[in-house]
Amino acid sequence: MPLTLKDARSLVHTLADIRGEELASAIRKRCSATGLTWDRAARTEMYRLLQQELEAMRPQADADALYVEGCRTIPGKWRTRFFGARVCPDGALLCGDGSALALEIDHGRAGSRVRNAVAKAAFSIHLAQYIEAHVLFVWEGATPPLMGPTERGIVRRWAQEWRTVLHVIHAGA
Repeated sequence: MPLTLKDARSLVHTLADIRGEELASAIRKRCSATGLTWDRAARTEMYRLLQQELEAMRPQADADALYVEGCRTIPGKWRTRFFGARVCPDGALLCGDGSALALEIDHGRAGSRVRNAVAKAAFSIHLAQYIEAHVLFVWEGATPPLMGPTERGIVRRWAQEWRTVLHVIHAGA
């Protein structure tokens, strides 16, 4: 059964909002246990948890719906070049209607890291024709990032103009 856009969005929100702390903890554990870089561990854990959620949501779901770099390469149509370099998001959810969501996962404790992650995700919208991009940002500071009126306005503008949604996962220090 093909994945719908509504179900793809639901998968991302479940991973970020319900299983976010579990994701952050699993990334830390995988880094410690294996010596993998944060990026590789994050993509592996994102794939594992999304796969679990997809199977729970739709046991007969299309096997070709979930792609995460390093686990299952994103198909060529959803990859592109920018100044000669291959560009693709960390992951993609491909829907039965031909649309797709781009997934980026990043981490840090500085606002500039959040900004860069959102900007990178926006490239997927314009370079590879994803319908929207979702950024799973694991905030590693002791307190959640400051989200005052200016920051909320910027995030809202990115969502409206660039179809890029930011999910902040607070991992703690």
